[in-house]
Amino acid sequence: MTELAQTLVFGVLTGSVYALMATGLTLTFGVMKIVNMAQGAFPGPVGLPSATGCGPGSGSTRCWAGSS
Repeated sequence: MTELAQTLVFGVLTGSVYALMATGLTLTFGVMKIVNMAQGAFPGPVGLPSATGCGPGSGSTRCWAGSS
């Protein structure tokens, strides 16, 4: 039962991120009449460290080159 609850919460959180990104693209296009593809670059610097386990709160101190 807890796996179902976790899956539902994760799905809602993921959907809310997609909704925020879609809202940003819609507002940008509605105001400027230009599709701003650079908006997709914003999650990039956050997504890579999070996907590799080097993001904030990971507890790892050896994520980046030169760190000791």
